[in-house]
Order: sequence, then C-alpha cells, then structure tokens
Amino acid sequence: MRAAFPFSSLKKHPLALVPVVFGIACFWIFTNHSLYRKKALLVNDMAEYYLYLPAYFLHHDVALSYIYSPEGEGGFYWYKGGPNGSRVIKMTAGVACMQAPFFALGHATALLTGRKADGWSPVYQFWVGLGSVFYAALALWLLGRFLQPLFGVDAARFTQLALGFATNYLYYASYENCMSHVYTVCVLSGLLLT
Repeated sequence: MRAAFPFSSLKKHPLALVPVVFGIACFWIFTNHSLYRKKALLVNDMAEYYLYLPAYFLHHDVALSYIYSPEGEGGFYWYKGGPNGSRVIKMTAGVACMQAPFFALGHATALLTGRKADGWSPVYQFWVGLGSVFYAALALWLLGRFLQPLFGVDAARFTQLALGFATNYLYYASYENCMSHVYTVCVLSGLLLT
C-alpha cells in the first residue's frame, strides 16, 4: 500500500507549494530581523505609506492638523509642507489601502489585549508586516496561475522559484516588507489574470 502524500491539497494544486514555502521563509526572516526586533518596522518611506491609516482611522484627519511639530520632526509622522501651509503626505494611498485589513487586525488585537492602540505600537507593526508577507506569497501564486496555462506547471513553478528566491523580491518581502514593491507585484500579478 502506498503512503499518502502528506500535503494532498498541495499535490492537487502544485502551484501553491512555492508560495507556501516562500511565505514561511519570509515570515521567519521577518520575525527574526533587527527592524522587527527593535519594533522599528515602520520607518522612513514605509512610515509614509502607512501614515494614512492612523491619520484616517484613529485621528479622522488626513490633513495631519493634529500633529504639533515642524516638518520632518513629527516622530512617526513624516509629511511635507504644502504651498498654503497645509501638511501633505508625500506617498499615495495605494499601499495603505492594501495594508488596511491588517491594520484593522492590529487595532483589534491592541484593543482586545490592552496594548497601546495608537496605530504605531509593535502589534500594528507585526500585523502590517505579516500582511506584506501574505501579499508576497499571493503574488507568486497569482503569477503561477497566469503562467501555467501558457507554459505548463513546471515552467510556472520555476518562475515562481526564480522570482521568489533568486531576485531581490525576497529582501523586499521580508526585510523591508512595508515598502511598495511587494504590493505592486501582487497587484500586477492579479492584473495579468484579468
């Protein structure tokens, strides 16, 4: 009698294997690298993409009028001065829209566990970082779904492996995973299927 394949669903869906392994690798790297351990995941450009979420959902003010500091001295709040003295978030809101479900999970976790619910505490950073790992793996799966009918399962899986482990995609999916790169690859991979 033949032993059953331990991951029978992965055998039925061979293009899911690489994204699952890639997601596990990214999660391990993400939770073990220094930015996450220092609770400083949302810094520089990553904070600027994310700034829409606490501004809109917690402060109800994307004009950033609740910040009482000069330009560039707002701690987590990075913004530019507008021509009429207003405050402007330099980045567009697309990344924040994709981070929003994970921001909501972070906020719920903060409220349920009694942690600081300010939008910037470590629980928010964990969930938003985990969301990026999710989108990175989803992008590889979507890309495989696009490539399989055109080139076959083997070529699709090889492309998933090459993109995931032989390019800087792994770096942006794990070390600087709140940058726009992973989200862009995910959206473009989804658009290929339309």
